[in-house]
Amino acid sequence: MSDLIFPTIVVVVVLVILSAAVGKNRDWMKTIRAKPMMTPREVAFFNLLKGVAAPLHVCPQVAMGAILAVAKGGEGKQRHATRNRFAQKMIDFVLIDDSGAVRLIIELDDRTHGAAKDASRDAMTARGGYQTLRVRGGDARTAQALRARISESVTFAVAG
Repeated sequence: MSDLIFPTIVVVVVLVILSAAVGKNRDWMKTIRAKPMMTPREVAFFNLLKGVAAPLHVCPQVAMGAILAVAKGGEGKQRHATRNRFAQKMIDFVLIDDSGAVRLIIELDDRTHGAAKDASRDAMTARGGYQTLRVRGGDARTAQALRARISESVTFAVAG
């Protein structure tokens, strides 16, 4: 019986140390909280856009990594670095058809948008074969105005 005391103590100590380590590794989870998917301005635009974009479907807050890929070939590290340049960037709205094909990217611009940064993002998505429609707040106050802007940009007429 006394032969089991030392191994039992060792096991208990190891379990205590491991449980403390696991607890510390999960402390970061306590900092996670919910946040709104869109700003109030984006929600209002989304609701307007849904009614205007038919027969296309509106996908809000799409990561560029969902619609862009790095071309095959090249060194693995370089491919990874290239993907990291766009993968986490978010697109405000993507219009897709029934097959899931991207028909138009819509960026809702405001005073926080810079021309150089926007041009760089548009160049990335254009390289993937996508067209971007940039809409300032005043450009899309009515369904009719927004429908006209989309119809000019999409390769087929949007129902009106």
